[in-house]
Amino acid sequence: LFIVLFCSAAMTMSNSDTKLVDWISDIIDLGPGALMERIIREERELIKPDSQSSKHFSLLENQPKNRYRDIPCLDHSRVLLRGSPSDYIHANWVTVPELGVRVILSQAPKDNTLSDFWDVILQENITLMVNLTKAQEIEIGKCLKYYPEVHKSLKCQGVQNIVVICVKVRKMAFFNKIKLVLYCKNSGQRRKVYLFTYNEWPDHEVPSCDQFVQFVLYMIKCMKKMNNEQHMLIHCSAGVGRSGTLIASIRLLLQLQAGERPNVFQMVNSIRQERARAVQGLNQYKLLYCVILHYYTLLKHAPSDKVAAVKQLIASLLPNEQNVHYAHRRMSELRKENSPRLDSSGTAMEKSAVSKLDQTAALSLIAEEKEAENVVRPLSSVALTATEQPVGSPNLKGAAKCTSSKGFLDKRKVFAKQTASPKQTKSADKNKPTEKVDASKNVGALKPQKSGQSGKTKKSSNKLPELIACGNQCPSEAWSLLGDKVVGFIESVIDQAESDEELSRLLLLIAYYLPVSEQRWSMHRSRLSDSIERISDEAFLCLVHAFMLRRSIPNSIFPILDLQIRRRLDRFTFDDLGLISLAYFKCCRRFQYGHVGRYLAVRLENHLATVDEVQNVPVAAVLKQLRYVQQGDLSNLLPSILRRFAELPSVSLKLVTWIHAAYFATRLCLFDEKFTKSLFEKVRANKGEIRAKDASVLLHYLALFDYSADGMDQFLVNVFETEPIAIKSVIKFPETLTSALRSAVIRGLYPMELIDNCFSSKFISRFANRHYFPFLDYYFIDCSVAIEKSDSGLRLDFKHLPNSFKYKSRDMYTVVDDDSIYKKIHCHIADAVGKRLRCSTAAVQFCRILPHFFAFDTVIRFRDGDFDMTQLQYEIKAYNREELLVPADEIRIVLFAEHNNRCRLHTHVPLGHVQARKRQAIQLGYKVIELNGYKIARRPLNDVETAQLVNVIQQFCNSKAKASSIVRAF
Repeated sequence: LFIVLFCSAAMTMSNSDTKLVDWISDIIDLGPGALMERIIREERELIKPDSQSSKHFSLLENQPKNRYRDIPCLDHSRVLLRGSPSDYIHANWVTVPELGVRVILSQAPKDNTLSDFWDVILQENITLMVNLTKAQEIEIGKCLKYYPEVHKSLKCQGVQNIVVICVKVRKMAFFNKIKLVLYCKNSGQRRKVYLFTYNEWPDHEVPSCDQFVQFVLYMIKCMKKMNNEQHMLIHCSAGVGRSGTLIASIRLLLQLQAGERPNVFQMVNSIRQERARAVQGLNQYKLLYCVILHYYTLLKHAPSDKVAAVKQLIASLLPNEQNVHYAHRRMSELRKENSPRLDSSGTAMEKSAVSKLDQTAALSLIAEEKEAENVVRPLSSVALTATEQPVGSPNLKGAAKCTSSKGFLDKRKVFAKQTASPKQTKSADKNKPTEKVDASKNVGALKPQKSGQSGKTKKSSNKLPELIACGNQCPSEAWSLLGDKVVGFIESVIDQAESDEELSRLLLLIAYYLPVSEQRWSMHRSRLSDSIERISDEAFLCLVHAFMLRRSIPNSIFPILDLQIRRRLDRFTFDDLGLISLAYFKCCRRFQYGHVGRYLAVRLENHLATVDEVQNVPVAAVLKQLRYVQQGDLSNLLPSILRRFAELPSVSLKLVTWIHAAYFATRLCLFDEKFTKSLFEKVRANKGEIRAKDASVLLHYLALFDYSADGMDQFLVNVFETEPIAIKSVIKFPETLTSALRSAVIRGLYPMELIDNCFSSKFISRFANRHYFPFLDYYFIDCSVAIEKSDSGLRLDFKHLPNSFKYKSRDMYTVVDDDSIYKKIHCHIADAVGKRLRCSTAAVQFCRILPHFFAFDTVIRFRDGDFDMTQLQYEIKAYNREELLVPADEIRIVLFAEHNNRCRLHTHVPLGHVQARKRQAIQLGYKVIELNGYKIARRPLNDVETAQLVNVIQQFCNSKAKASSIVRAF
């Protein structure tokens, strides 16, 4: 009855459907390949926003209100917030001419925009709201929970002083209808608002086409009931991807109902002229075509032959959803690691490497037949016909013994014994009709079953080696091309497994072939939990290795694996722990239990003590995982790990493993003098092995800890000019050079020839194919050159540059937490200085003193003997030295607190970037006061400290003391 209600609007065939029928005929004549090419071409040609059209979005005071840094809010169509000190909210009006109404597309509310969000709803007479996102998706916050639970209320202390009351919640099949009542305390006005929360739109995927079309038709029915004074608001997380797809679908179906010929490209462009970046990525653009095609299948008098052809087209358009979802999920998890305070990119689906994955997946679909013929089909043909070939194999447990303490690198040999190479498989396929016995030599298998098995089970077990072979050879293609067939086979035999050995094989098949859809994994969750509990440690390691080959551990299965690792920790060798750590690293996962990290650290320290058995790969793998462990969990172990490294013989580990240790030390800000000396002795002894990324890491190590190593920094810079292996790797990884140059500049080195090359258009063009653009590296180098090498002519258009590349390296703005240690230090200083000098605490500013350093410092400004309370502000542009110099009629005093190193401290060594900031500030005419921030962080300044600090400030203000540059207060 519910489906009939939704579909009733589309169940009549009239003359108005003629244009749709003609359009459908044209699409069917195109065929899947040509249609896909057309969709890809159209999606690439969609209009992109102009940076000059969103000036209010770029204002510094509006930056905290933006959820994403690269989702602009167009000026000409933005919603204006009335009665507030700021009229800015990240929302735009979008016209729906088919109904003669306007709809608001908005980003999801944040903590600091909640009251603005509800003020707009009351101000613009919003009666319908649609929420297309969840509060959290893939463990990332997407939307603030902005409405209360049923029969509860929520107070918003904004301009309107609104109380939101949840009256009723009605749960539908795939969305919820929530009735809210808004009460305005200021005016006493009450208003009903209906909120629809669509629950079936997975993050970075597309929803079920059938359900989505039903939802769109229902929304159209609701919109037609609105009068001209009422409006609708749609939001997802950024308010452009899913929101744009929904409003585009609504408009397309309205056009179809009016008898107009659909034009997806023109429709999306018209919406993007009012809401930038609406409809994100290839998948969402394909969904719009699928909406039209599916709507056609609902027509009562549609010919059955065309309906069948249309359904095939829909199936061809969305077969790679799971591949793209996997790529998006991995990117989202990386984003969470690298940008814990703010989602770094909302346009990842359109302007990032993920969009490239979308297009790659689509282009791969067009060429699927040829690729499959060359790579996958030979393997799959053997795998799916394996029932005809009885084969035998070695025992899994015995094979897995090659993962002993000296066999970490042989982990793949476990599978090599059970699988065939592509050449072997093709050979087996050719010889199959005549030589059944030889096939068992070419295509490996697992342990033969007992003779007492049933015929069906024995026949089923014969499939396993070839299926595992196919999965191992092509872990990413296997599940997308053969997943449904193999999963059906697994489901039919897994309950008949008579031994843990056979169960282990079936779990391997699940790891290889089950699609990444969370729904599919959730269906098997309880069964997998029980099965994984039963298998041996060796089989469990093989299962972890299978997930590593796929580079994906689904969210629903990850807690099960993590729990099993925790329970089996004591039974694993160090090499086994190395394999698990490497698998987690490649799958972008971290250990969920803190004691696992501590256990790894203890085992690593003990392993480093056994000099004769130290292996490179497991040590490096464990170090990769320990980077992400909170320093408090390892505070007693970190120094001893580095000391163990320093005590190792120079030949015991390769240089690359030492580089991993150095990177580990920089991530945790841990400095050890003995380790550092041993590290650079190793570097000098292995100069020919240094890659570009190695030199970059080592330069960062020297820069961070401000360590002098007898000309080592200059040697590492020269590597990029003289060593062939480094020069070759820079071509492939150009960001290694920009990172190295940034570290060199922090050290005060300016290799101008390399810098000139780095700033050339030829070099910059290399980033077009990289996963991000190192904007901050370029910006830091350019500003530093302007200050310390002012005669150089290097300049880039930094306003234009971020929009020219898919990724920026990180946020270009610093948001300071009011509870942070740095803000606490500033507040203690401001209170003490304000009371002693009888001035407002606002006179003691907390801001950036240089445009390319994003750390905040305490600054006091004097002009003509009085406090200058004008806030220092910098925009992202190319500066020259004259613009940054302290004016002649002004005195600027910056207070550097030792604690203000902006990173996790395991060392009291003055950090290099702080020293560089201090050096450049002095060159620009700043007066520097050094303070002991460790004391100020714990308590306010006492009278003696306040007197000492104010005395130094007054000395700087005295004209006789202007020659001074830096003074230590206490």
